[in-house]
Amino acid sequence: MRSIPDDVRYRIFNYLWNVRRVGSRNLGISSALANMVKNRKRRVTDSLLKCMLELLTPEEYAELVEEVTAVRVDSNTFVKILVSAVADPALKPILVEFVKNRLAAEMLAETTRYTVTKQDLQEFRSVLEKKVLGEIIAVLTGQTDLAKVEMVIRHYFGGSIEKMREFYDENAPQILEEI
Repeated sequence: MRSIPDDVRYRIFNYLWNVRRVGSRNLGISSALANMVKNRKRRVTDSLLKCMLELLTPEEYAELVEEVTAVRVDSNTFVKILVSAVADPALKPILVEFVKNRLAAEMLAETTRYTVTKQDLQEFRSVLEKKVLGEIIAVLTGQTDLAKVEMVIRHYFGGSIEKMREFYDENAPQILEEI
């Protein structure tokens, strides 16, 4: 991402802001920062760029980043183009790099998605029922460090394990059902 130059970053921002009408909230930034970026008083950071790229379709990406207009072709034409590109020494590296980058992005998107099943919830409940209190908090907060668990108890439950247990007993079934 760091290799994407500023002019392309601003081009993507302007496209999302002016054409797609994506607001600052959807970009994960304040409206003040959005105006500064729009007026090129602030740089498009890598984290903002990542968020913007996630909002683009492959066709929009091709046009904005790679400055290529995407066109629709039938499968026979597509295969002919690929065969020609592989055979052409000048086009082959471009094709390989394009496929590598797009395939990597698609694979990453697929590997970061997971649908929670009813079986997952049942296993999660059984794990919670078997754990000591600190492990329950660790599971609920996603923490494994008991020091962080103790901080959660102090901050949210006034240092009282009993209050945390009451909260858990009252709310865990509803929370798990909503998941």
